[in-house]
Amino acid sequence: MNGDCSFLLVYSLRARLAKQEKTDVLTAFVAIALHQSTEFCKHQILQHSLNQAVNFLKGRIPNIQSPYTLAIVAYALELIQPGSESARNAAQRLYTYADIKDDVIYWALDGKMAAGSIETTSYALMYTVLIKDWHNSKKIASWLASKRQYAGGFFSTQDTTTALNALTDYEMQAADPELDLHISITDQFTDVEQRKIHHIFDIKKKNAVDVQGSEIPLGGNLIVTVGHHGNGLGTLSFQRSYNAFETGPEEKAYKMSVTVKKKEEEGFPMGRIGWFDARQRAKRSAGEAFNNIYSITLIIRQALFSYYLLCQRR
Repeated sequence: MNGDCSFLLVYSLRARLAKQEKTDVLTAFVAIALHQSTEFCKHQILQHSLNQAVNFLKGRIPNIQSPYTLAIVAYALELIQPGSESARNAAQRLYTYADIKDDVIYWALDGKMAAGSIETTSYALMYTVLIKDWHNSKKIASWLASKRQYAGGFFSTQDTTTALNALTDYEMQAADPELDLHISITDQFTDVEQRKIHHIFDIKKKNAVDVQGSEIPLGGNLIVTVGHHGNGLGTLSFQRSYNAFETGPEEKAYKMSVTVKKKEEEGFPMGRIGWFDARQRAKRSAGEAFNNIYSITLIIRQALFSYYLLCQRR
């Protein structure tokens, strides 16, 4: 712990954060971990360190400029001290950076939809769940669920774990016990047959976590109509895959030939016996370092490049 009751930054968190805000983020992370440990550890020093970290975060709120930092700090303070004024202040500043479009709420860092945006929005969702703000949490969860990739993840491992944690909290706290959703999909192919295929999906509490799907046959132009009724919230995803014909013979990108040569030592050239003796002495003194020069010739589409690599072997 530093003298100002923050925690020592030993590795880089996010390159785009200011140096001081990296300390704020790390302190919030440690405060969350300490709070979760109080159930198992009753030592007074743990609670003392936690109180100091919380006081540090409270004093930093007016100076924080990044929504990423504000989201984590707001969640940490609300988790540790439910209903605290400091947590509300951090959340109020966080909402000034929010994007509200089409009944969804999210936070885009630098105007980009990247891993940092997923993390920021996830911590904001966890905060709204803690204060039971179901009106905004539904809008945040809707945007977050829409950014999930088809395989189930998001942009990276870190933002995926954070988003899944947030969505799980939301599902456990805000899920409607009367979930009963009926979804019908009509596939109409505008070919000579005018085929229509109907798919019906029933989502209830007992199968809410099961993935339901259906394959759509090929042919004609596809028109998909989705209708639903009932009560509940679900996610609908489409996956399109196709095979492409090979347009021609595969063209090799490059051709490589490698020649390894050992640089002779200064002085008289060595014959075969000299080289044999040098190799034997090298084996006996394997612990000694010596340098080799390697010549690598790389031909890429008629272009010739020569690279000389000085290798240090021990």
